[in-house]
Amino acid sequence: MSVSTDSSVSTNENLSFITSSKGQRLLVMNEYVYSCNKKTTKKKYWKGAVKECSILVHTDENDI
Repeated sequence: MSVSTDSSVSTNENLSFITSSKGQRLLVMNEYVYSCNKKTTKKKYWKGAVKECSILVHTDENDI
């Protein structure tokens, strides 16, 4: 039996949320800030709050 790992997928326990000055909820992970880009019934999609950031993150409906 072989096990493969995907380096693009990692679990991170260091997640927190803050509120922007405009009342928007922001995700903070590893000292980077993400704003919610899209919501579906099962997932939330976050993009880097800094324009040059190309990292995308997704969480489930419970922010995990």
